Amino acid sequence: MEYVIRREDWRDYARIAELNAEAFDYGAGMAEVSLIDALRRRRLYMPELSLVAKAEGFVIGHIMFSLCHVRIGGKRFRAALLGPVAVAPQLQKQGVGSALIEEGHRILEEIGVNVGFLLGHSNYYPRFGYRTRMFGSCRLQVTSQDLPAAEAASPITERRVARSDLAGLLRMWELWYGDVDMSLEVGGDLADWFSPDKRFRSVVLEQEGAAVGYVKYRADRPHSPEMVLARDGEYMLRVLGHLASLSREPLSLPLHPLSRAVREQLRLSYESQTDLWEAAMMRTFGSGSAEADAYMDEVRDGRRLPGLMVWPAAFDFGS
Repeated sequence: MEYVIRREDWRDYARIAELNAEAFDYGAGMAEVSLIDALRRRRLYMPELSLVAKAEGFVIGHIMFSLCHVRIGGKRFRAALLGPVAVAPQLQKQGVGSALIEEGHRILEEIGVNVGFLLGHSNYYPRFGYRTRMFGSCRLQVTSQDLPAAEAASPITERRVARSDLAGLLRMWELWYGDVDMSLEVGGDLADWFSPDKRFRSVVLEQEGAAVGYVKYRADRPHSPEMVLARDGEYMLRVLGHLASLSREPLSLPLHPLSRAVREQLRLSYESQTDLWEAAMMRTFGSGSAEADAYMDEVRDGRRLPGLMVWPAAFDFGS
């Protein structure tokens, strides 16, 4: 079968949506369709990294790479997330997906991307240079009961994120996540800070009219937020007190035990729990990635704790 690979354009959008719905069995595939639409609206979206395979003028395959930045060993790397990738069901296992991945990798190297990562099938992607079990889940289980009461004189309140909050939120992210291995930077656009999934609350936390924190959590799981930020360690205790008031469950926090802010500012007893995922894969491209290569080697050998990946809001679809 002959086909060509080229960048997508707007005339491909309807067929790409149809293709992903077919490849991921419709119901599940509609989450992929929504994800693709959300990724196209990101400031870092590049049409050159959203590729289609066409045979006789018909789209038979699609792949998207999303640019981002990750922190490893205190260094900022230009990175790309692979996914989703879809091939027409009747044409799978004929090399179309492989060709799309390889062409995407060629472009990534050409534009100077150093790190690629994904969540996917561990028996498929290693053939393209990806190494499994490179990151996963890292959470702090809070055991102390010494948290501020929700009925304090100046209670914490929730409100929607505003554009004027963004600079402060980025400073908070830098404090709690900026020095963590394999941490994924949050973007500086308003849409990066609220979820497209109605199950999630993405809110700024205020006290006495001042923004003191941020939290994203599922309404049915406030004790286990997806992201939690605060101006400093004292305000983090107040933020956690607010979360504790919303649930009777112990708090489980997406914070890394080696974060400087956790070690030096979080005056709270906790137990850390780190899990590596077989599907969590990573590879490097070109020169300038020595620290990223060292991270992978040391995580593989058990000499380094894996990083903490907090996924972009766009990926809340279907989670």
